[in-house]
Amino acid sequence: MSALSSTTVPGTAASRARCSVANGRSNERALSIVARTGLPPAQVVAAVNLVGGFVDSAARQSAATARAQRRTGVSDEEWWQGRDSLFAHLDQYPTLSRLYREGAYDAPPDPFEFGLQRVLDGVEALVRDGIRDERECAVCGGPVAGSSAGRPRDYCSRACQQRAYRTRRRRG
Repeated sequence: MSALSSTTVPGTAASRARCSVANGRSNERALSIVARTGLPPAQVVAAVNLVGGFVDSAARQSAATARAQRRTGVSDEEWWQGRDSLFAHLDQYPTLSRLYREGAYDAPPDPFEFGLQRVLDGVEALVRDGIRDERECAVCGGPVAGSSAGRPRDYCSRACQQRAYRTRRRRG
């Protein structure tokens, strides 16, 4: 695990993840689930990092809110109520004013649930639509690296390219 960057371990907010058996198990479980979708390896890791990063961010926000409430003794709701004077100047912000009048802030969706669902919808679309960053080798099925010249490659190696050439030549 120590050779992996912190971005490969879901649930790690620090710049360098604390390596532990629990983190390794969590990472393995998440990667094994996403790997079964058929996404290319790099996209498996990216999808796990996306979900883990969203969850990490939400947890950090929640912890910061709780710390502020403990430190000040004022809840988020009480804090916003103390800023009622801001709403007297809504005419300066026509879009915000319209949304406020239309009830956008009356019963907002839970931000975590809303965000997580959008993130998962995106991963689902990636899997469903077969959007792939990587191509497969026409000979062995392995991943094909992008070309520095921008021209698409069909083979993962010179050996596979030669194998394909020999096969075409034999067929005539």
